[in-house]
Amino acid sequence: MSSNDCSSIDSDTSENSGNNFYDYNLKTEYTPLEQYVMKFSLQDTLSGKVDERDIIYSKREMDVMINFIDFVVTEAHDILPLLFEEDKQETIAIATFDLQYYIHKGVWFLMDFLRDEFKAAQSELELFQESATASYVARCFFLKVGKTFIKRYFTKFFTNFFNEKLDLEIDDYKITDEKVIEKNLQNLTKKTNELLQVIYSTMDQLPNGVKLVAKMHSELIKEYFPQLSQYSRFVSTGLFIMNQFYIQAFMYPEKYGICTAETLTLKNKRNLALIAKILQTLASGNGFKGKGSEYMKRVDALLKSNTRPLHDKFVSLIINSSSLPYTFLLDDSLTISNEAVSVLHMELCHKSAEIIRMFPTDISEKFCRFMVAIGEHKDKLDFLFDFTSDQQKMIKTFLEERNLEGVYIAKIDVSEHEGVDKKKKKKEQTINGFVIVSLHNVWILTGTGEVEATFHCLALTKVQMNEDNITFECARGDKTEKLTGSTARCHEIITSMIRAFKSSFPDEKIMFEIEAPQSHMNIFTNVYSLRTFTKCGGFTGVYEAQCSFREYPYNQSVRWAIENAKEEDKESKHMKVSRFYNGDLTAKEDNLTAIDLIPIFFALKSNMWFTDVSVEDMSLLKCFDGLVEYVKVNKVLKSLRLRNVDVGKGWDVLFEAYNENPKHPLRKLDVSDNIIDEKAIVLISTLVSKYHLQSLFLSNVLTNEKLSGALIGKLKLLEDKKNLKTIDLSGAKLPAAGIEFIASQFPLNFPDLEKIYLRDITVPKTSSMLRFLQNMPLLKVLDLSGMKMSLKVIDKTSQDLQEYIHCCKKLEILEFNRVVMPGDVLKNIIKDIDCSQVSINLRQADFQVESVKVFSTVFIGLESVKLLDISDSGIGEEGLVYLLESLCQNTILESINLSKNLFSVGNKERVVKALVKLISGGTGLKTLKIAG
Repeated sequence: MSSNDCSSIDSDTSENSGNNFYDYNLKTEYTPLEQYVMKFSLQDTLSGKVDERDIIYSKREMDVMINFIDFVVTEAHDILPLLFEEDKQETIAIATFDLQYYIHKGVWFLMDFLRDEFKAAQSELELFQESATASYVARCFFLKVGKTFIKRYFTKFFTNFFNEKLDLEIDDYKITDEKVIEKNLQNLTKKTNELLQVIYSTMDQLPNGVKLVAKMHSELIKEYFPQLSQYSRFVSTGLFIMNQFYIQAFMYPEKYGICTAETLTLKNKRNLALIAKILQTLASGNGFKGKGSEYMKRVDALLKSNTRPLHDKFVSLIINSSSLPYTFLLDDSLTISNEAVSVLHMELCHKSAEIIRMFPTDISEKFCRFMVAIGEHKDKLDFLFDFTSDQQKMIKTFLEERNLEGVYIAKIDVSEHEGVDKKKKKKEQTINGFVIVSLHNVWILTGTGEVEATFHCLALTKVQMNEDNITFECARGDKTEKLTGSTARCHEIITSMIRAFKSSFPDEKIMFEIEAPQSHMNIFTNVYSLRTFTKCGGFTGVYEAQCSFREYPYNQSVRWAIENAKEEDKESKHMKVSRFYNGDLTAKEDNLTAIDLIPIFFALKSNMWFTDVSVEDMSLLKCFDGLVEYVKVNKVLKSLRLRNVDVGKGWDVLFEAYNENPKHPLRKLDVSDNIIDEKAIVLISTLVSKYHLQSLFLSNVLTNEKLSGALIGKLKLLEDKKNLKTIDLSGAKLPAAGIEFIASQFPLNFPDLEKIYLRDITVPKTSSMLRFLQNMPLLKVLDLSGMKMSLKVIDKTSQDLQEYIHCCKKLEILEFNRVVMPGDVLKNIIKDIDCSQVSINLRQADFQVESVKVFSTVFIGLESVKLLDISDSGIGEEGLVYLLESLCQNTILESINLSKNLFSVGNKERVVKALVKLISGGTGLKTLKIAG
């Protein structure tokens, strides 16, 4: 039967291990994934034939289960009632609660069940029956948060109680001797009083988890039964705490660590049951009534003397708990029961078809993805069923020591093993061992647990199946390692390999060859990867496989960032290495090392998701080969940022690798703050033409005229290449020819330029470099930070700005940070801007008060500027006053940054008045920054 053949499931009723599954007719068509998972319900299980406490669940599998229960609670709450069958309610409650409590959501999980219980109840008397699901979940919660408390305060009482070997029976149907009954009554009264005193004296020390439940119950009963008096509501909450917490602990003390199961003889259980009856009746306040409880009236005196004190204690507990926040972090046991999770896993498999039929496709598809990720329950139990306890223990130790997940484990008899340093083994040397499929490897162990061979998924070349024989072939340099063995689980082994290994390959296309009979191949082609919740083009799976293959530890911050990426956000396409940390607490720096980047670059080689990669402020010498391989073959990288990185003399090798890749869609290259030689500079110029670069950043790279000349000389040949929109030549040491090229050739070679960065460029006063502005109608950003200008006639830079700035009709940002500029020049530049919504940045500019007095008047009635940043520019209090008075007469400016301009001396009163006037209204101001 192929994996898409679901006829046996789609019938009205199908049989599986005695269970019936009914077609609810809510859906008539199923996706391939739904059909695949529906077959899980048809699998036989070995549950009950093995000890499920010995089952192995890896951290990944537990994470899948945790996320699944979280999904059920938040998106598919109606799945829960299907799981809580009467015979497994307690175990399912333990599993589901453990999984929620582990991620600190136990309080909300319990809240959902309590609310459902209150919604369904017609009266308070119907609440929390013994078999109610909410009761089971509440008991699980109390066991988690209250075990330490019970053990600490009640162990002494119970130890003495069991050692005394008392008989507390007072039922005259069981004992006819009145003297014995009287003696037992005295003992019962005494022990109950002793227990009550412990309860009274410790109730204030109850764990916060118990107090939160008291708060929760009291709020819900007030919401759903407002007709009850306050006292009745308090009694109801107290009774709930008594029944679900105290009595459960006293009736099952072995669960709370007070005693062993062997201590609980039939007599002890009966004694505890009698005390529990008294405590329950005390909490309810109703006394013993009805047929069958007449003998309990003997303790009426005890009830009369303790009912009010107990109720008062509960009232005090409820009142004091009301102020606790539900977000209070509980810090008790975070252990998860493997046995309970196994039962939950089994139930999910059995109910898979029913769940898929009942829910719409979007919910059932997500359910199916979780089921594929966790796999079939029978695969977990095959291991326990096939092996002896000693073999199980040995394999568990092997997995734990290597931190491996056993995706599938089976017996194998190795008959041949050749290649590398192994000699060919003859049949009489057969090894009776084990095969383990982990997330990235196939391990072959001997009968004593020694590693006979390991085959990494990225090194495998072929897997061949022929009846009960299976052969693995693996490349080892120029040699081939080959191992053949016989096993009854060939099909299961290859299926598990596909499940485990698919995510290690780009696009989940397994690179090794599989040879098997056609009937098996049809099934193998429809096996799903166990990584069903992949993001960013499946990067995590490929990255972890590369780490495993190259024997590097995978970085948790990389994994977390990918798994939590918001794919609808454009930023998720950006592999920004600086956001990852190395995880080494002994390292001096937090950022990744070059070694950490090796598997990242190899994983990126064929990744089709990340279009932007940024690496800054680190040496790349140890991972340089991986970087070269990446840029040589990747077909989606559009932006590469390598700022202040050390590749030694490898820049020409890197750029030659780019030029060897004709399918590279590179659009942005940033190699600022690097030492790059002349040959590499020429290759960069080639990239401008070959890849139609739109953005080129060479800040602080062209540190001498020779390097600048090499770039300029090559760019002159690109007259027909008009793609460049952004160029950064900041800090360049330009020769005369370079200055002239910018002045005259920029408009011709790059007419589409929108952003030009020329920070900290020294331009001779007689050089008219900025005359290119007259032919740059598309220019949006001009950065001339760090330039020095004057009013002298020979200062061509100053003249060009004043004369040609009006030609830039689309200007958005004008950067004049750290400039030295006379007030008249700045006034003329701003006045002649012929567009709207412009941002002008004058941070750390050197202005005298007189200059401010001159240029500030330009803002009166000015309509072209929307943002002004003049922070840390030394204009002082007096300059501020001039500027603020002018800004008060501007209705267009929306944002002003005046930070770091106030000094310790000066006329602050005038500044304050001017500020008050500015913010009082009448302007278009939305943001005002005054810091420092």
